[in-house]
Amino acid sequence: MNKFKNIEEIYELLGKTTSLIPIKEGAKLPSIKTWKNLTLDDTFKADYQAKLEKSTNIGVLQGTRSNNLCSIDIDSDELMGDFVENNPAFANTLITKGKRGANYWFRPIGLSPKLIKEDWGEVRGEGCYTLIKGMHPDDIEYSILNFNDPIKIEFDKIKLHPFGVNFPPPYFAESETDSLSMTESIYSNYITSNDSSPLSRIKALKESEERYEEWKKTVPPHVLKNYETYIERDTDMDFNIRNHELIRHTTVLYSMVGTGMAGLLVKAFYDINKPFFEAGIHQHMKEFSSHYEALKRDYLSTLPKDELEFYQALPPILQDTFRICRDLASFDDENYSPPLFHLSFQELANRIGIRCQEAQREMKKIKAVGFVSMKKKGQKYKAGRRSMASVWEWKLSLRTTQEAV
Repeated sequence: MNKFKNIEEIYELLGKTTSLIPIKEGAKLPSIKTWKNLTLDDTFKADYQAKLEKSTNIGVLQGTRSNNLCSIDIDSDELMGDFVENNPAFANTLITKGKRGANYWFRPIGLSPKLIKEDWGEVRGEGCYTLIKGMHPDDIEYSILNFNDPIKIEFDKIKLHPFGVNFPPPYFAESETDSLSMTESIYSNYITSNDSSPLSRIKALKESEERYEEWKKTVPPHVLKNYETYIERDTDMDFNIRNHELIRHTTVLYSMVGTGMAGLLVKAFYDINKPFFEAGIHQHMKEFSSHYEALKRDYLSTLPKDELEFYQALPPILQDTFRICRDLASFDDENYSPPLFHLSFQELANRIGIRCQEAQREMKKIKAVGFVSMKKKGQKYKAGRRSMASVWEWKLSLRTTQEAV
């Protein structure tokens, strides 16, 4: 089958737990204004089904209203191969296509993500929809590249950020039952009344150590290195200080690693130290998101006006690169003083969670626009010769807005 001919064929593959919506002909917009408030039951009412039958274009509501069905929209044909190479499970899922690129359909185990927009495309989850049948506005019919059931996969196992290890916790969907009021402290419900007796703490520490040893066997070397560098193995971990540890780690990670890598490491911190937490992973990652966004606002407020304009114009990966380089250039080390710093392409790749070649391209971009210049080219390791990172000079101001006043 290379296309869906009617809604029954869509239901046959995706199931009757799927919420379909009619889409305006020759467009990508729903033809009903209330689509955001629809329930699954609403979509099976007789008058609604009649509208679906008459509609040439059909979309699928993503997330919980369609049994956790989501999709990843890769926006170019060139990146499709890279995505599947890094995520081989997606070679066996439902794949549909519009004008360019493709949509890879999946059901996340656990929470559905929200909308995640990147340069390469989108992850569409809670609150989104994806077209699956009909005509693209450019008069190209939506087709099926791979007719399979959508795979089930843990969202943090998907490699994004094209297409290294990535985990974007700020985008997880919130359920109505555990959302926090904006007026209350973000940590007010976080600390719970664990049994903090010495015996409980000994048992929790032992289990955490075992979880850490198991976790080390399952992650790529650069993720382990980042964890050991920026997330201290805390033998003083206790029931009463876990939220302080989250704040401390998030603050360090904001300037040291990319956004996706920060989320991955904070999630690992939870998974390893789970015996100390009563709150679930969703709550933990919400706290991370809240603090990360606060750090982002603080960071933007410290940038001089010209640097702020530069920074906000950059795509996400270049913002990560900017932030890491500026932080390195701001401090003395044993060999260099500001604005000089050393950084290899591999180290940058490890910190962001991308491939080395991509990190090289990112550094070339910020060099081309005059943010940095290379003072000394690094060298790769060879027998009898140690490797050396390149030496860079930060060309913009290192002042903060407070210092500029």
